[in-house]
Amino acid sequence: MSQLELLGTTLLDHVHKGPNQAGNKSLLAYNSLVGIPGYTGYISSGATLSLPVKGFDHTGRPASTKAAEQLAIKTVDPRKTSTYGDDFLKAPSDTQLPSKTGGGYWISDRTLPGAVPFIATTTYRAEVLKGGDTAAAQLGRSEGLACTLVGYEAARQAGEMRRSISADPRLRAEMTARGIGTQTVPRPGSGGSILDSPAKAAAAAAAAAASPQASSSVFASSSRRPATVPTSANELPGYQTTYGSMTDKTSRMAAEFMLAGPSEGPMGDPRFKVLPRVMNPGASRTYSTYAADYGLEGHDPMSRQAPNRDVMKRLSTTRDLAHGTTRNVCHIPRYTGHIPASQYATPEGAKHGEAVEPRPDHKARSLPYALDQYPRGRLPGYTGFKPQAPCNVNTNHTVKIPSVVTASGEQGLAVTRGGALPLDREHHINTNEGIMSFFTNSHAGTEFVSDNGLANAHLYFKQAKSQGKLGIRTSQPSKLTVYGAPFRPAASMV
Repeated sequence: MSQLELLGTTLLDHVHKGPNQAGNKSLLAYNSLVGIPGYTGYISSGATLSLPVKGFDHTGRPASTKAAEQLAIKTVDPRKTSTYGDDFLKAPSDTQLPSKTGGGYWISDRTLPGAVPFIATTTYRAEVLKGGDTAAAQLGRSEGLACTLVGYEAARQAGEMRRSISADPRLRAEMTARGIGTQTVPRPGSGGSILDSPAKAAAAAAAAAASPQASSSVFASSSRRPATVPTSANELPGYQTTYGSMTDKTSRMAAEFMLAGPSEGPMGDPRFKVLPRVMNPGASRTYSTYAADYGLEGHDPMSRQAPNRDVMKRLSTTRDLAHGTTRNVCHIPRYTGHIPASQYATPEGAKHGEAVEPRPDHKARSLPYALDQYPRGRLPGYTGFKPQAPCNVNTNHTVKIPSVVTASGEQGLAVTRGGALPLDREHHINTNEGIMSFFTNSHAGTEFVSDNGLANAHLYFKQAKSQGKLGIRTSQPSKLTVYGAPFRPAASMV
């Protein structure tokens, strides 16, 4: 657009001339990107001109001081806080006792009964010190009642037998020898175990083999509570604990290991260099494929390297092919494609790939950065993912002028080549007299001082048929005015 064409437009007319007067109230209402006057939609900062809006020079919403401080704190001290800790963490004032001194009505209720005193002052005193009396009382109440628990009667009979065994020291020693390989965990205060020496273990094993009651699990040792007849699931009926089952299993394994004697060394590497086809792949390991390829959290990557090329085929993983890509660092959200590693990567890209900086909270920073319509001059025209790394935050506009590679950008630059035209204050309103002077000065016989009013009047009479100077209707428009019809400003209703 040339300088002469600009003279007939309102692009450089920034002054409001009164009520109902046309003119550009804001320069941002003109989009130089597509050249549509009055367009107030999205304007890319890469193809627009930074112009003042009603005297305000800022072209984007600045980040608040609180948001900038939070970003600085998260960058310096990236402590992980949970949503529960931020939203539901109680303050010290939330746990204070009610003093009944606040607002509202406090109505006393005297009809409630008196509080019952708390006899058991501690849980230890109620359950441990007085547990024997409570158990005896409960056992006395259950005498003569029908048993509803499976195997409870067998456990009761075994308890009676255990008490009789514990009362006789000779019988206790004999039953201890018979319990070889089943229950060998010594109980505190019961003395040493028969497995203190291999000679005693061999003698006890020979005596147990000759005993007809060696295979019976009803007879129990004095070092542990007696066992009853196992169920079909190889479990003992009655009250069982996880710790008891664990110690019982440990004692069985220790006894069998000592009775079996020293074992031979390992028969080489038990792993398969090539997995047989007949073997179920899921039976070789109990962890996931992701854990096999990339390891668990906090693992040492060097500990999972193959020692040589002969056993490298055992790995069966592609983790080495993903070195330095997003498959390992997961720095691009929701991206599942392949990014090949390259030796020509830029230092900035390598820094992003290492992910040494903490990932910021997108929800907390969505207002000042993620939802900002100005791309801060990083990638003009790019509408894809923008890495929210702290080092990428730049509040300054790096692009100051429109692009010259497009027609719209050239048009935007042409506006400023000739400079700003001087303001014509001939028809401006004198604000000292007030706005009503525009109407009071428009009496009969005077012309309006508004260029917009004259333009509207001309458009109105352009559509009306002209009657000529003498009032005779003619088929051709009159040449007395620009639009072919006589116009008297004093008779106008504009």
